[in-house]
Amino acid sequence: MNFWDDKRLVLGLLAAICLGNFSIFSTPLYIGGLIDAYGFDETFAGLISTLEIGSTALVCLLLPNRVAKVALRRACLMGAVVALFANLATPWISSFSGLAIIRLVAGIGVGITLAVVSTILARSSQPDRLIAIVLVINTMIMTLALVVMGYAKQAWLFNGFIYTFVGTMVLVVPLLWLLPKTIGDDDKALQSRVDSGGDRKFFLGVIGVALVFVFCLIEGSVLAFSERSGLRVGLTGSEIGLLLAGSQISGLVGASIPAVFGDRLSPQPVILICLLLVSLAGVAVYHADLVPVYVVAMLVFSFGFFAAIPYLIGICARLDSNGVWAARGAGGNLLGGGAAPFVAGTVVGAAGHESLGLIVLLFGLASMVCTIFFFRASTEKKTTSLPVSN
Repeated sequence: MNFWDDKRLVLGLLAAICLGNFSIFSTPLYIGGLIDAYGFDETFAGLISTLEIGSTALVCLLLPNRVAKVALRRACLMGAVVALFANLATPWISSFSGLAIIRLVAGIGVGITLAVVSTILARSSQPDRLIAIVLVINTMIMTLALVVMGYAKQAWLFNGFIYTFVGTMVLVVPLLWLLPKTIGDDDKALQSRVDSGGDRKFFLGVIGVALVFVFCLIEGSVLAFSERSGLRVGLTGSEIGLLLAGSQISGLVGASIPAVFGDRLSPQPVILICLLLVSLAGVAVYHADLVPVYVVAMLVFSFGFFAAIPYLIGICARLDSNGVWAARGAGGNLLGGGAAPFVAGTVVGAAGHESLGLIVLLFGLASMVCTIFFFRASTEKKTTSLPVSN
């Protein structure tokens, strides 16, 4: 049996994606923990988060051309070990510079694991569907983790976040042994296959990665200080943790769309509808004065994001079978999410939380333009790497 069809592989992919998504999923509690524990303002707290997630993104962007030439399992385990030791060291550090460096190292370790995963996902016949299936399972795990993290942060501030992360790593890292050691002979043939398109494929790839980047910049900008907005409308820290967990359940419903339908749905209308939902909900998160409005906005926001992101990564993955554009798409995902806390923190520091609403609308408009341009370009150029394969 080809190992891409091995059910055990899903567990290995799940473990690696859990490690990669943890900082993104927990951004509101992460930044809130830094502010409460160390007295950092929004800009400095956002900068630390950006350094960690940004380092993960840069590894994903720079490493994919070399991933196929190394032992996949060994590289993935090496990255996980680096991240684990960085997290174990974090509670012993209290200075801004020390925290920035150790979280940067943690991000690099996680980036190595994600680069390997992206290479594997690109060789799936339906990458968007496989991404969605793994994302659904990952979201279930993150939902439980966020509930625990809300209480852990209330008890131990930022270290509560770290303790939860370490506990999650201890549970999922053993599953990385289920990943293949190397690419088998049959898959080397697949690896050597070069999709036609040349410069046209590169052009579409750049647009696709830019689209992922902008969309995730929206997501990260909304989530970065959503905890602060929740506190403003009257929720407690533990209640916000429960709401974040609930929003992951809403995300499960969204992710089930690509998981169930895969390429039977055209990605373009799904992405455009989800962009509209995410943009409007993001504005509501920072302009809500009532708890029900805030809660609904968070749920709708999560639904739209999780429904769209598998299709966004999928259109990048379909551009080549070597995993290069899939890894770059994952890098764009993390780069957007990583830049968002610093961007949002700078905006909040200069003009207040409500000003993020305008930023979200601008990013949403940019993402919709990128989406329309990508699919129009792919049709006009008649490339062989169409976003939808029948």
